Amino acid sequence: MRLIVAMLLLLPFVAGAQPVDQTTQEMRTVLYYHVPDSVLLKALPPGWAPLPFESGPQQGANLTVNISDQLSDITPDGHKSGDERGQGITISARVHGPASTAPRIMVLWGFTNGVDHPGPYGRHRLAKIDMARITKGMGFHPPLISETWNAVTPAGDRFRLDLAFRRGVPVAGHSEQQTRSGEHPDFYRIYKIDAVSDVVKSATQKIDRLQRFTLRVAGGPATLLVAQKELVAVISIPYLKRDIALP
Repeated sequence: MRLIVAMLLLLPFVAGAQPVDQTTQEMRTVLYYHVPDSVLLKALPPGWAPLPFESGPQQGANLTVNISDQLSDITPDGHKSGDERGQGITISARVHGPASTAPRIMVLWGFTNGVDHPGPYGRHRLAKIDMARITKGMGFHPPLISETWNAVTPAGDRFRLDLAFRRGVPVAGHSEQQTRSGEHPDFYRIYKIDAVSDVVKSATQKIDRLQRFTLRVAGGPATLLVAQKELVAVISIPYLKRDIALP
């Protein structure tokens, strides 16, 4: 049950029936951190404030690092968007705005090796991204998953992640969210997501199947991820389908 709740709470719910602009299919690893509000407030537009998750395996987290291996990006008429490269890293905060306490996700920083930089939110830098994912069978034991990600921009911004974990049993779920731009907070897109999620680590639910974890950042993202921080949760998403709509 707690894994089902994890997927349902992975992203805040947003109602709506807008026409789909594009659909992506991805594999993701999501890191949830709690950083001091004073750090986030410096990165948010005026009037916006951090809003930590109130429940679920990521309870208490206010910063999310979405690490995505995008497999496809298709428009409603069946045409491919972008190009063959689809790896990206997005750093977002869970926030509320000046006129409402409803939770929103706000994109603050990102790396992409695709053609879409700076992206719809204006915050993604073009980067050389190297990644590797290895699944190793362990006899009668759950498989061991290893991932390494290394992103570097021409300006020297860096992100390197090395982790390994025992695979659990992913659980399917549906969620919806409104994602806004830290560059232009009036702009947002609506995501409708069907995915399977595996809670690898949760401080609140006493889950921890991490075998190895190292994160190093420099440059732009360091302002968010080098300050005092707490890793609250890690969720592996081996399959995610995302319908994207404009308001």
